Amino acid sequence: MSKTIYERIYAELNSLLGDLPGFLHGNIDHLKLESPGFMDLHIDRLSNNCLALAHNFIQNEDVMADPDMEIRIHEATRTAEVLSFQQDSMGIYVTACPQPGNIDLHANREMSEFLLQWLSNLKEQGFFPPRFEKISGQREPIQS
Repeated sequence: MSKTIYERIYAELNSLLGDLPGFLHGNIDHLKLESPGFMDLHIDRLSNNCLALAHNFIQNEDVMADPDMEIRIHEATRTAEVLSFQQDSMGIYVTACPQPGNIDLHANREMSEFLLQWLSNLKEQGFFPPRFEKISGQREPIQS
């Protein structure tokens, strides 16, 4: 039986972080991963079941998302769903829930497909699997 897109996203995020549940419930709420020749990848824990992935650049002293995606994690089912997508340079902001209780299934699917492709690109660009070392009992990324 093949995995759903939401199961595949969860698996890729787990691979990216090395331990997705550990990141969601750990002491670190932000990681910055570097790969030579590419914009840094920022991973922020927004809550114990939500994180954000982003590339950012500075334009006129403003931080611009290129892109920024908010993702809800469902640990019990080992699935993840995209909640929003933002691309500042193009003026794009898309949410899966444009109104409370109303899910835009088409937008959800498009954002999920984009995220899977982005995660594949990040892997090819050398962002993961990340390497970690222990510092003061906390996991810290090793910068290359």
